[in-house]
Amino acid sequence: MRNQIKLARESFSDLVSSNPNVLLLGGSELKSINVFTQSAGLCSSLVESLGFKLLIPPNIDKDKLARGMPVSLETLAEFNDANLVIFLVHNSGNLQPIDNFESRILSKLKMAWKKNAIAQSLNASKVGKVYFIPTYLCAGLPGPIGTDLYLKELQERLLSPR
Repeated sequence: MRNQIKLARESFSDLVSSNPNVLLLGGSELKSINVFTQSAGLCSSLVESLGFKLLIPPNIDKDKLARGMPVSLETLAEFNDANLVIFLVHNSGNLQPIDNFESRILSKLKMAWKKNAIAQSLNASKVGKVYFIPTYLCAGLPGPIGTDLYLKELQERLLSPR
């Protein structure tokens, strides 16, 4: 697994050098967003292992951060230095895959993001660098299999031309 991450880090190196700051969000709708930090397990640690720097809410004691810190939608405006936004999408607290996740959950959140003025004010939104990924890939499948699936999803979403 270490070799796989090392190879992935190399493939992400150009993207990381030009877009180092990542805002890692999670939720099932815009009304309830969490900012994920270093302590969010595989969801955040793999992103950091690739070389990205995770952004945290300003004026927050890093030692008090938990697995995901709730923030208001208005707080997003304070993250304009994020080069990329990765939004980990889940089904209202259920981390298990569901039928038609893409159409039932992911597409609704993508549409809400596109219609929201605050979300669209972020530089990452303006340049099309907001990525929506199912949370169950990193949180529901811990271990080597989950790492492999999450890594492949990150590569597909972030490194593929749009």
